Amino acid sequence: MGDGSGAPYISPGDDESGCSSDNEEQHVEPHQTGVDEYTDSDSDSQSPEDDDSPDTPDTSTATAPPSETENTGGGGGGGVIGIPEDVDIVEDSPDNSDEESESPENEQTDGPESPEEEVDEESDENEDEDEDEDEDQVPKVVQYSDAWDNIGWGLYPIMLKIEERYGEEVETDYQLVPVRDFEFPEEMTSKWETDSYRHKMPIDTSVWKKNPPESTELANRAYLSAMKQGKSIANQYLRRLRTAAIVEGLNIENKDTLFELARNVGLDTDQLEASWNEINVRTSTRDPNPPITKIHVDGEEVTQHGYLHYDDIVDIFDQAGIESNEPRPLPKFVTEYGPVTTKEVMSVYEWDREHAVEELQQRGEIIPVKIGVGRFWVRQ
Repeated sequence: MGDGSGAPYISPGDDESGCSSDNEEQHVEPHQTGVDEYTDSDSDSQSPEDDDSPDTPDTSTATAPPSETENTGGGGGGGVIGIPEDVDIVEDSPDNSDEESESPENEQTDGPESPEEEVDEESDENEDEDEDEDEDQVPKVVQYSDAWDNIGWGLYPIMLKIEERYGEEVETDYQLVPVRDFEFPEEMTSKWETDSYRHKMPIDTSVWKKNPPESTELANRAYLSAMKQGKSIANQYLRRLRTAAIVEGLNIENKDTLFELARNVGLDTDQLEASWNEINVRTSTRDPNPPITKIHVDGEEVTQHGYLHYDDIVDIFDQAGIESNEPRPLPKFVTEYGPVTTKEVMSVYEWDREHAVEELQQRGEIIPVKIGVGRFWVRQ
């Protein structure tokens, strides 16, 4: 495995990310809800929405769609907190990489279905009972995924929209699937490129040719160790891992790299080290084929495999009488979640690309930065 340690990082320090510190957050025991019995019914035949499109990563086997992706190598950094020291500030004037391309609208997306199989029953029964009680009280959207799941990365525009539009009315959560092995990394290049036509978030497939991971084992262990320091900062860490692996093309399956990324979001690496070997990382004889999204409302559960649309979830909330609200002002959103992609801004505020870029550029306190092959936005 590659060490991927060449990318520069900085500690978050007193940045303007606006993310609250988790040093005082209540300890949360890591919970791995297995999905050994799941099979993924998602089809790669779906086509993207018309409101965004990724740029073309430099690959020799296929041409990726236009998006926020740029034809340049990775540049370390990004995530919910922390930006690389050598990150490039992008000129405010829009460029061709943000231009939207037309894609055939031949996609027929079914709404969420009732789950055909239950979550792995090997999970602790007491934890399951506690979760069931919470799910009966507060509607919840749970994504089962991992750091290498590019569709899970592509669902951030939807997950952030749920958080912004429903606030405390609906909880969002992230759970790990069992460790995945990558026996045929060459197949992952075309899969990521196909998936990007749907989610339209920036991706860099070069990692599958230059330095592919063998499995998700170390990244899973790192995330579960981070959960010992609180769910909020662990989820920030998950986003940072995804940015590094999927946008920067970095093989993160290296302990030193994982610890550098942990420092980037403000995790205590001494605590991370202390809990590292205490973690039991789940494995499975089946490929969990993430992501799997489970929606809990009024004691009922609906499961969606693979990519999904915001309307799929909103229909369920509407039936339950849960009302959405307008999102916070744009600067506050960027402060909370930045660096954010243009696609995420488009989704949360329901703007087309041109309008989203115009709004972002009009805010003097928001600037574009280049991370890996993507263009992101942060508060100065």
